Amino acid sequence: MKHRVNYLKIIVIVHGKSELCLVRYIKSNLKIKMEIISSKNGKNPIQITSLKHILNNLDFKSSKNFLKKYYDIEHIKDELLNFKLFIIMDTDDCSNKKKDSYLTKKMFKDHWLSKYIIPIYNINNLEDVMSKCNIKINKKKTT
Repeated sequence: MKHRVNYLKIIVIVHGKSELCLVRYIKSNLKIKMEIISSKNGKNPIQITSLKHILNNLDFKSSKNFLKKYYDIEHIKDELLNFKLFIIMDTDDCSNKKKDSYLTKKMFKDHWLSKYIIPIYNINNLEDVMSKCNIKINKKKTT
């Protein structure tokens, strides 16, 4: 009897350039198959307040559209198998109410992907997290 390997399928929505670089590094070094979603290759940040818009676009709006695009995700009817949608956001640019709604997953409760969403967050942003870990960051100088 052959045992079929069934890997976790991953989609990651990232806030900006720093998060994109981090996720690409993880993907490359762990050789994980994952789809990374960013705005203009990380140049335009995706805000917590715009996540509903992203989740309501054509590819995520319904299970039918989703499975048409991501045909390699195993499923039984509308139940996805071995799948997670990670969302990595900074929390410095939204209200406390929106932040709480994101952290507790309340903002996703009416979406069909809700049970697959794993919110990951930086307080306040990834650069602050790295500084607290004593990792030096080269910030771009603004004029």
